Amino acid sequence: MIFFVACMSRLFLATFVMVSFVHNARADEKASDLCESLSSMAKSIMSARQAGVEMGKMIKEFENGVGGEFSKEAVEGIGKLAKEYTVRAYGFPRLYDITVRKEAVLEFGNRIYSECYKAHNK
Repeated sequence: MIFFVACMSRLFLATFVMVSFVHNARADEKASDLCESLSSMAKSIMSARQAGVEMGKMIKEFENGVGGEFSKEAVEGIGKLAKEYTVRAYGFPRLYDITVRKEAVLEFGNRIYSECYKAHNK
């Protein structure tokens, strides 16, 4: 379980970096790149949820953020999304069948991608 929490820190940083790079993309590519990053983050969160990582540990990890060269506002923005996705992921039951778990993770990622894409293509 410690492994999953450590992965969440790396995921948080990777997603933040990806979202930062998206600002330089063209408008039509921007939404798809951003949504792909958020979908990837959501899938990782759901994977950790399905693996049995405690919700409190996930939330605490995202509250700690990554610091460094990123602005406090930017880190808080990504952390807020990560916490929102965590709360949503933990609204789903933990599944014990591996195949069903994979489907749940994929579906959760697709749902986040769809919401993101719709919000950025009005």
